[in-house]
Amino acid sequence: MPTHFSNDPPQVINQNDLHIANSRLEGSVDHGPSSGDERTVHNASGGGLEKLGTYDKYEITEDDCYEELGYSFPKWKKWYILTVIFWVQVSMNFNTSLYSNAIPGISEEFGVSAQGARCGAMIFLVLYAFGCELWAPWSEEFGRWPIMQASLFLVNIWQLPVALAPNFASIMVGRALGGLSSAGGSVTLGMIADMWEADNQQYAVAYVVFSSVGGSVLGPIVGGFTEQFLDWRWSIWIQLILGGFVQIVHFFTVPETRSTILMNRIAKKRRKETNANIWGPDELVPFQDRFSAKEILITWTRPFKMFLTEPIVLVLSLLSGFSDALIFMFIQSFALVYAQWDFSTIAVGLSFIPIGVGYLIAWLAFIPAIWKNVKERKEKPHDERAQYESRLWFLLYTAPCLPIGLIGFAWTIQGPPIHWIGSMVFAAIVGIANYSIYMATIDYMICAYGPYSASATGGNGWARDFLAGVLTVPATPFFQNIGKSSGKNLEYASTILFCISFVLVVAVYVIYWKGPALRKRSPFAQRLADERQEVQAEGRRGSIAYDNRRRSSAASADVERPTYSRQYSNSHRFFGESRVTPRGTPRGTPSASRANSVHNVRRSNTTMQVTIAPASTKTGAAIVRSLLSFENKSINIKALYRNVKKAPLEFTSYDNFTAIEADVSDASSLDFSGSDAVLAITPPVYDGRDIVAHAENVSKNVRDAVEKAGTVKRLVLLSSVGAEFSEGTGELKTNHTAEQVFKATNVPEIIFVRCTYFMENWTMSTETLKAPEPFFYSTITPLDFKVAMVAVKDIGQALASQLVKESTPPTKPHVLELHGPQPYTPLDVKNVLSQVLEKEVEARAVEKQDLPAFYGKIFPPQIINEWVEMATCFLPGGIAEKDTTNSGDVDIIRGKTELIEAIQAALN
Repeated sequence: MPTHFSNDPPQVINQNDLHIANSRLEGSVDHGPSSGDERTVHNASGGGLEKLGTYDKYEITEDDCYEELGYSFPKWKKWYILTVIFWVQVSMNFNTSLYSNAIPGISEEFGVSAQGARCGAMIFLVLYAFGCELWAPWSEEFGRWPIMQASLFLVNIWQLPVALAPNFASIMVGRALGGLSSAGGSVTLGMIADMWEADNQQYAVAYVVFSSVGGSVLGPIVGGFTEQFLDWRWSIWIQLILGGFVQIVHFFTVPETRSTILMNRIAKKRRKETNANIWGPDELVPFQDRFSAKEILITWTRPFKMFLTEPIVLVLSLLSGFSDALIFMFIQSFALVYAQWDFSTIAVGLSFIPIGVGYLIAWLAFIPAIWKNVKERKEKPHDERAQYESRLWFLLYTAPCLPIGLIGFAWTIQGPPIHWIGSMVFAAIVGIANYSIYMATIDYMICAYGPYSASATGGNGWARDFLAGVLTVPATPFFQNIGKSSGKNLEYASTILFCISFVLVVAVYVIYWKGPALRKRSPFAQRLADERQEVQAEGRRGSIAYDNRRRSSAASADVERPTYSRQYSNSHRFFGESRVTPRGTPRGTPSASRANSVHNVRRSNTTMQVTIAPASTKTGAAIVRSLLSFENKSINIKALYRNVKKAPLEFTSYDNFTAIEADVSDASSLDFSGSDAVLAITPPVYDGRDIVAHAENVSKNVRDAVEKAGTVKRLVLLSSVGAEFSEGTGELKTNHTAEQVFKATNVPEIIFVRCTYFMENWTMSTETLKAPEPFFYSTITPLDFKVAMVAVKDIGQALASQLVKESTPPTKPHVLELHGPQPYTPLDVKNVLSQVLEKEVEARAVEKQDLPAFYGKIFPPQIINEWVEMATCFLPGGIAEKDTTNSGDVDIIRGKTELIEAIQAALN
C-alpha cells in the first residue's frame, strides 16, 4: 500500500499524524541491532525507508498549539486585556473631541478665527481615518503589542508640539501627525479575532464599540472643566496624561495575542526543547518575500474599493459615518443650542452626559439581543437569514431612533420657555441609535465578508472618521446660517439632518430584506457565503508541508483563489486579508536523496486500493471501467452496491475488482479500511424527499467512514458546475452541500471535479425519438444558446485519473471543471440526432414559463421547483450561466469525446 500519491510530502499533516505515521513505519522494523542514521528505519525486506519529515519543514498549526494561543486564554484574562484595550480606545477617541474645548484659547492666542482653529480637529479626524488603515496590516506581521505600543508612543509624542506650540502651524502639524499615528479600532478588532472565534465575538465587539463611542463624549465632558478653569494647553496635557497612563498599563500588563506571532514563538521553543522539525508560519519565508509593493497597495486600497463597489458596505458605512459625524457636529453645536438657556461652559460639557447614557443603554440592550441572535443561529444552522441578516434584527428597532432623536431634538431647542431637558432626552435617543448602528453594521460585515471583513469594516471605520472630520469645520456655520433670517436656524439645520438620516435608515430595512440577494451579487461576499459553516466544520487548520513550488504572492492568491483553498490560518491577515503564508524557501531535498523515500512507493509496483462509493450510477460504472482499463494492474477496486447482484458481469470477471454490499445512506454499512483513495458520488433521489438533507446525510456518512479508516490519502468528489453557489441552483444545491461537508474531511488531499451538462441526457426521451416524427424537448433555451457538455465516458476517465495520479494537487480542496472538447447548442444536438437516426428530428423548446408544467409530469410536487431552478440557473442571465469563451479562474480539463460519439453510444 502506498503511503502517498506523490514524490512530494502531503500538503496537510499535523505533528501528531507525523508521529503516528513514523510509528507505523517502525512497526515493520527488524528490531535486531542496528546502526546508522537514526532517521532511517528498515522494512521487512531490509530496504531503507526515510522517516516522514526527514527533510521537510512542517508549519505548526493552530491545532498543534491551540491551548497556548489567545483563544484558550482564561476568560478573566481575555476580559482584562479587552478592558485595557477599552481604555486605549477611549484615549484615542478622547483625543479627537477634547481638542474642541481648546479652540477659544487657540483662536485668542494665535489670532486665528474659530473656524481656522477647528481645522486642528478636522485634520486629526481625517488623518485618523487613513491612519487606521495604514497601521492595521503591520499588526498582522509584527504583532499587536509592538504596533499598539508604537502607535500610542507616537500619538503621545505628537501631543508635545501641540501643547508647546509657539504658533498655529505647529498645532496643525502635531494634530496631523497624531491622527496619522493612531492605530485605532482596526488593531482592536484584530485582537478580538485573536481571542474569540468568529461566532463568539459579538459580546467583545459590543464592549469595544462602547469604548469607541464613549471616548468621543468623554472629551467634551472633561473639556468643559478645563476650558473653564485652565489654560487651553491643559486640554492637550490631559490628553497626554491619559495616553501615557494607558500606554504604561498596556506595556506592562497586556501580552501579545496575534496567533501567528505566538505560533512562531511556540515553534522555536519546541525545536529547542525537543528538536521537532516544526516551524512557525512566518519563519519559513524571509520578510522581504512576505511583502511587495503590489501586495501592500492592494491591501491599502481594498477598503476603499469595497466602499465604492459593494452596496452593503457603502450604505451601512454611510449610515454609520453619518451617525458618528453627527456626534462631532453636536460637539460644535451644543454651545449654540444651550447658550439659549445661559449654560456655562461646564454645563455645556455636562450636556453630553445624556448621549453617554444613550450609549450605555444601547450597550446593555445589545447583551440580550446578542444572546437571542446566538440562540437563533444555533437553532437554524442552515438558514442564511438566521446566520447573516438576523444580526441586524435589533437595529430594525433602534435605527429609527436616529431620525426620531434628530427631529425631536430639532424642535425642542428653541430655548425658554421650553425646558432644556427635552432636547437632552432626544440627544440620548440619538446616542442609542449611534451605538446600535456602529455595533450592528460592524457585526454584520464581519459575518457577511468573512476574511474580507477587515476591508469591509475598514471602509466602515474610515467613513465614520472621515465624515466626522470633514463635517467638523462647517458644523457651526451650518447651525448658524441655515434659515438664519427666520430665527429658526438651529431647528431648520437639525431638521435637514433628520431628513438625511431618514433616507439612510430606510436602507437598513432594504439590506435586511434584500441582504441575501445583495450578497449573491457581491464578488466578495458570494465567494464567502458559507465561510461560517466552513469554519465550524473544519475547525482549526492543518499543518502544512512546506513546498516552494506552490509559491505565489499573497495578495494575488487571496484575490484569485476561493476561500476553501486557504489551509494556512484562520487568523485575519490584512495583506491579502486572510493571507496564506507565502511559499518560497527551498526545502533543500535533492530528488536523488529521495529515491527510496516512502513518497515514492507507488513506483515500486505496490498495490493501491480505490473505493467507489457508490458504483451503481452510470458515472460510477464509467469510473470503474476506466480504472480496470489502466495498464497498471496494481490497483484493487472496491465498488459499493446496495445489492451486489447488480454488479455488472464485465467488472466481476476481473480479479482486482470486488463488489461490496453497502449503502451510502446507511453509515453502519460503510467500511473503507485499507483504502488509499475514495471516490464519492452523491446519488440523486426522486421520491420527494428533501434532496439537500439527503445529500448532506450521505456526504457525512462517507466523510465519517473515510476518517474512521485512517488510511485514505485522497478523496475525490464527483460534483457539478454550479456547486460554487449556495442558493439559486435548485437540485445542484446537493452538490454544493456535498462540497461543504467534504471540505472538512481529515485527509491530505481533496479534489472536486465539477462536471458540465451530460451529453447523454439528450437521449433520455427514447419514446419521442422513436416516434414516426421524432422530436426531443430542450429545457435549454434559446435553441442557439451554447452550453458546455461532457460525455460520461470522459467523466469516467477523468475521475479515474484523479484517483490514481502521482502528482499532488496544488490546493486543498483542488477544484476542477470537466468540459467536453467544445460547447454545443440544442440545434447542434438536433443535427447530431438527425444524423444518427437518419431522419429529421425536431427540437421543441420548453420556455422558462413552461418549465413547472413540464417537470410536473416527471417529478413529485415537492421537488419540481428545485428542477425548475436548476434548469434556469444556466440559461442566459442565470446565476450559473457559463461564458464558454472564457475559462475563468478554475482549472478546466477537457474530454475528447465529441457529441456525436456520445449520442451514438447512448442510443446503441
